Amino acid sequence: MVGKFDALPSRKSVKKALDKGRVQVNGKTVNTAYFLQKGDLVVLMEDIVKAPKPYRMEVEILYEDDYLIAINKPSGLVVSGNQFKTAYNVIAYNASPSLQPDQLVAPLPVHRIDQPTSGVLLAAKTKTARIRMGELFEQRLMTKTYHAIVVGAIPESGKLEQEVDGKQAETSFKKLATSPSLKFENLSLVELKPKTGRKHQLRKQLFEIGHPILGDQLYYIDDKKLNHKGLFLHASQLSFVHPITKTPLEINAPLPKKYKKRLDSESKRYYFAMQA
Repeated sequence: MVGKFDALPSRKSVKKALDKGRVQVNGKTVNTAYFLQKGDLVVLMEDIVKAPKPYRMEVEILYEDDYLIAINKPSGLVVSGNQFKTAYNVIAYNASPSLQPDQLVAPLPVHRIDQPTSGVLLAAKTKTARIRMGELFEQRLMTKTYHAIVVGAIPESGKLEQEVDGKQAETSFKKLATSPSLKFENLSLVELKPKTGRKHQLRKQLFEIGHPILGDQLYYIDDKKLNHKGLFLHASQLSFVHPITKTPLEINAPLPKKYKKRLDSESKRYYFAMQA
């Protein structure tokens, strides 16, 4: 059934539809155990989604048209789930309605960002945009850029290729600045470009090479853990070709002020202590 319906462009999407009971063959709901026979009539049932209750919270809109919306997600905001305060509900409050005939009941995030990570979060406003954005991510036609402050003086540039959860993963990095620190010895501001999208990929790979992200509460070095200041990881840019208009897009989220403030304060404390 892959490719037979626009809404089911991949094996994964077909399995999800089967698991949800959305696929009927000859008038009966089937599962993954059913083998199609010549002459079978296959029907894909509509995926009924209840409109969310918008969460009244204003966020910075980085891009918006009739098909897509991108926001600057604050750190600490979960993308979706059973909570009321989610990015899904926040976007529903901030977005303008789509005028397209295949509009969704509310813009649906097309990728995930960890709850403590800030930055670009993209959502689709129409069914077609949602499907095609999924294809772009699946085919790795999205260029993602992150910025982070990591513990230690990381090399000038390099490539991280450690497996994540037993799966191939790749990230390139470039150091932008290093500041001395009394507690951490050094802190480095780095630009990160993941080529794959494994869960916690950047956090795990940087921890593996001895340069965990500052403020990480899961992957950290015991005597170099920073509490109560949040995770210093920011999704700063998404570059791709618009799935409908075919226009090249580059969506940027400015680096939060706390990054420069942290590097400056650590450096000042270090030099003051050295002069005392």
